[in-house]
Amino acid sequence: TPKEFTVPILQDDLIEALESVSLELSNPTVGVSAGGGTWLYIMDDDGPVVLSLSDQAYSVDESVGTLTVTVIRTGGGGGGPVAVNYETADYYSKAGTDYAFASGTLTWAAGDMTPKTFTVPILDDAVIEGDESFSVNLNNPIGGATLGTSSSWVNLLENDGPVQISFRDYVYSAREDGTSVEITVIRAGWSAGAVSVDYATS
Repeated sequence: TPKEFTVPILQDDLIEALESVSLELSNPTVGVSAGGGTWLYIMDDDGPVVLSLSDQAYSVDESVGTLTVTVIRTGGGGGGPVAVNYETADYYSKAGTDYAFASGTLTWAAGDMTPKTFTVPILDDAVIEGDESFSVNLNNPIGGATLGTSSSWVNLLENDGPVQISFRDYVYSAREDGTSVEITVIRAGWSAGAVSVDYATS
């Protein structure tokens, strides 16, 4: 019948590489041989800690006011304190005009797996400019953490257009009695921003 012995495993909160323990049999009874040794591998449950943006892309109307970005911590259930820096970067959008530049540091205490958030103010305008975008980025992980999804696009959806200018009626008629005819042109779509159109007869 096989026999067993136990090896107590001690928990810690350190982010460590794979560890190993040598197991050996010795001092067998006279006339009995002992086989070779073996290894016990201890896999870390504290890491690696991975810090990631929760979404690879965001789409918000430019009138939303504020964008909330969530950063999640995954990996082992424990681990020591970690931190990561965040910042925004221009692309088709411009900081100070379309959104307010944001940067800072998010921190987690040892064993803390709670998602953290930061906000980016979104600036509304009355300019018809089409959809725009910028990025939010994570960098410089601290405390042995690594980065997962570290960059995400933010799409700002235009709320000032498109605007369509057209004749109100498809056909107009008038008598040739020397009076004028009034032609009505209408604007449809968004009301923000000034627009213009030329007109002519032919």
